[in-house]
Amino acid sequence: MNIEETRLRVLFGLIARAADQQQFPLALRFADSALRFAPDNPTAILIHARLLLRTGEAGAAAERLRGRDDPESLLVFADAALQAGYIDEARSACTGLLARYAVASLPGLSSLASRQCRADLDRYPGWVGIDSHLRLVGEAKSGSLAMVDQGQG
Repeated sequence: MNIEETRLRVLFGLIARAADQQQFPLALRFADSALRFAPDNPTAILIHARLLLRTGEAGAAAERLRGRDDPESLLVFADAALQAGYIDEARSACTGLLARYAVASLPGLSSLASRQCRADLDRYPGWVGIDSHLRLVGEAKSGSLAMVDQGQG
C-alpha cells in the first residue's frame, strides 16, 4: 500500500467515524482534506459531494459532481441539482439513469425520480423505468395516462 492509499484510508476512517456520530461538519472537513490530498480520487469526490449535500450545500455538491458520468455520481448529482433548484439538470441526469439502468440497481433512483416529478408536476407528471426482470415500473400523477396496457408475459 502506498502513502496515498494509507493517508486516504485514514481520512476515510475519520470521515466514517464523524458521520457515525452525526458530526457532519467535521466529516466534511476531513473530506476536504481527502480531496485536497487526492483531487482526482472518485471515492473522495463522491464522499465530499455527499457531505456537502448532507450539510445543506446542494449547489456546491452539484458543482463538485458536474460532468462525472458514473452512475453513483450521477445519482447524487441529480439529487443535489434537484435540491439546488436546477430542475432541468436534475431531470436530465435522472432520465439518463432511468434509460440506462434497472431501477433497483441504483438504490434511491426510484425515490429521486418521484421527487423530481413532484418538483414540477405540470412538466413531469410521472416517470417510467425498467426493473431487473425487464418489466416497466414507475409512477404517474392521477389522470396523466390515458391507458396502461399490462401484457401477460
